[in-house]
Amino acid sequence: LKSYCDSLGDHSCSSTKTTLEEPHTLCEVSTGFKDYVKNIDKNTIYTGIPTLDKHIFISTGANVGIIGAPGAGKSALALNILNNTSKAGVKSVFASLDMHRNRMFEKVMYKISGHKREDLYKIFQEDKEGALLEKLKEEFGNVFFFNKSSPSVSDIRDYVLECQEKSGEKIKFVMLDYFERVSSDFSDDTQASKRVAGELQDLVNDLDIALINLVQPNKNALVGGADSPIYDYTRIKGSSFVYQAFRIILSLWRPFYNPKDFSNDKFMQMAVLKNDLGELSEFAFNWHGKTGAISEMEDFQYDELNRMLREKESEKNEENEGWN
Repeated sequence: LKSYCDSLGDHSCSSTKTTLEEPHTLCEVSTGFKDYVKNIDKNTIYTGIPTLDKHIFISTGANVGIIGAPGAGKSALALNILNNTSKAGVKSVFASLDMHRNRMFEKVMYKISGHKREDLYKIFQEDKEGALLEKLKEEFGNVFFFNKSSPSVSDIRDYVLECQEKSGEKIKFVMLDYFERVSSDFSDDTQASKRVAGELQDLVNDLDIALINLVQPNKNALVGGADSPIYDYTRIKGSSFVYQAFRIILSLWRPFYNPKDFSNDKFMQMAVLKNDLGELSEFAFNWHGKTGAISEMEDFQYDELNRMLREKESEKNEENEGWN
């Protein structure tokens, strides 16, 4: 109990504690800022994708939203980031709220092994998974896995604190997949999303963590599906308080996503729609569907992408002319 109370901060368990914030002048904040800056490398969360890390600055205290259509690759991006932070020694929590733990484990196995399903299953059926589990420890050993379908923010907070106690190290990063799965005591969806957004910001502030939220677009945001660009962060589903709470908002889509033909589905595009400490930008990356790998592109790949985008636009224009 003492360890739990200590992890909440000074005076948090005091019988005289009130709901009012202790008064601080702006000058008094400088002490915490100085410590933050002196340890900025330890306080920075790197995605492992150089272009993103150059243009968006994620650190403890950051509340980030990533928006994309279902199937666009949000969870794959989440795993890429967690893979990088884990190998960097950052203790993290992956709150996967919409996928059973076995299916998520299988998805991670594909990422680190590249095996086909039948080959992966055979390895575990024949008790030959030792090497894979060693690889898993190397790639994701610093990630705690929280798997509850509809938790409250309080549930997530308690789990983060339990992870800190178990590991003896501070949790610096939480990946939430996905925002709409977090529950509140409001039945109205808009009011519920507003409450959850506020409580998650309190979680960031109180525990001094970086938080990345995967969020869905509203039903009017997409012309198509996972191949549809999103350039307006107000398309995030829920109360306007949700996108106001995020200090960085990133959208993603796969321009040649086609559930009937994946032969051209080898690119992912992203746009920085909100960036409190930087500029807005748009990027393109290589995409490998089986492993969910996202990587930097070379010049010839940019040329191929631009050619394919022009052809796609031309086909779209011809189709529209046909309708007219």
